[in-house]
Amino acid sequence: MSAALPQHPLLAFYGDDFTGSTDAMEVLAANKLPTLLFLRQPTETEITVASKRFAAIGIAGISRAQSPTWMDEHLPAVYAALQQVGASVCHYKVCSTFDSSPTTGNIGRALTLGRTAFDAQIATPVVVGAPQMRRYTCFGHLFASSGADGDVVRIDRHPTMSAHPATPMNESDLRLHLSSQAALRIGLLDTAAQQSGGNDSDQQLNELLENHDAVLFDVMDSHSQARTGELIWLLAEKHRIQQIQLQGQQQTQPTIPLFCVGSSGIQYALVAHWAQLWPELVEQQYLSAESVDRIAVVSGSCSPVTAEQITTALTDGFADVRVDTVALLNELTRDTERARIKRVAISALDKGMSPLIYSACGPDDTEITRLLAFIDEHRL
Repeated sequence: MSAALPQHPLLAFYGDDFTGSTDAMEVLAANKLPTLLFLRQPTETEITVASKRFAAIGIAGISRAQSPTWMDEHLPAVYAALQQVGASVCHYKVCSTFDSSPTTGNIGRALTLGRTAFDAQIATPVVVGAPQMRRYTCFGHLFASSGADGDVVRIDRHPTMSAHPATPMNESDLRLHLSSQAALRIGLLDTAAQQSGGNDSDQQLNELLENHDAVLFDVMDSHSQARTGELIWLLAEKHRIQQIQLQGQQQTQPTIPLFCVGSSGIQYALVAHWAQLWPELVEQQYLSAESVDRIAVVSGSCSPVTAEQITTALTDGFADVRVDTVALLNELTRDTERARIKRVAISALDKGMSPLIYSACGPDDTEITRLLAFIDEHRL
C-alpha cells in the first residue's frame, strides 16, 4: 500500500525565465500533478486559494537576464511569497545548460539570497542533470546534447552554449562555475558515491550537508535520478517535521520549505521518487496537442538548432515576421515596431498562414551584432 499524499503543496518554484518555468510546469503536469504557474508575483490571497487546489505552484520570472543588484532588490520578495505556499520544497529553477555569469543571471547570488530567505541550516541541494533532456552531470561536470540528434558534449565545448552571446559557458565543472559567482563552499555527491550506496554513502552526504553551502548531486541515469529525488524528499520531510515539532500544535505560520537550486532535473528527480511513493496518483501521461490549421510562433533564440527550425518552417510556408530588435529596445520606436509586428502577424493569420515571429536566425545573424552595438552605445 502506498504512502498517503500530503495535504499541503509538494513544491513551489520560481523560474528564472518564462520558458524554463513552463518546462518545470510541464514535468509536473505530465505526471498528473496539478500545477499553477503565475506570470507575475501573486498576492497573499491568491497564494492561499491556490495552495488548497494545486500540488505545485510556480512563478515565472526574468532573473536569468538580470544583474545581482536586481536580484538583491526583487528575489527576497519572491522567496517570501513562495514560502507562503506551505510546500515541502522550494526550487529556484534555472536552465539545464546552467549558463550564467557573475554579472548576468548570477545563480550563485540567487542561491545565496535563497539560503538567507529560507534560513538554510544545511547545504542547499543543486540538481542539473536531466537524462530526459539529454543533460548529464558526472563528477561535477555538465554534459549536454549538441542538438536534436547530436552528440553529447561537455558544456564548455557545446557549439551553442560555449559561444552564447550573453552568458557563454567556459567551465564545465559546476562547482567552479558557481564559485566564480559567489563565495560558496560547494560539495559534490558524485556518481561513485551514489553507486556505493549503504551507510558510507549516507555518511558522506551528511558530512557534505553539514560542511558546505551547496551540494551538487550527479545525475547520469534513471537510477541516480530517482535516488536523488528520494534523498531530497527525505531531507525536505525531515526539515518539515522538525519545524512542526518546534512550533507545536499552535502552528500559525507555514513551515519553511527546503530550498533547492537547479534545472527541471529537480522536478524529474522528485517525480521519479513520488511515483514510487504514490503510484496510484503520480504517473507519466503522454500528452499531445491536437492538430490545428494555424499557429503563431515566437522565437528569441539564437541557437543553430533554432535557426534550422526557422529555416524549415519558412520553407514550409510559415509567414516570415522578422523582429527589428533595436527598434523594440529604442523607446522612440518601440510602440511603432510592436504595432507593425502585431499587424503583420494578424494579417498572416487572416490569410490562413502561421506567423513565425523571430529576433534572429542563428548565432551568426547580423541582427545580434547590431543589437549588441546598440546596447553598448546606450549603456543598457
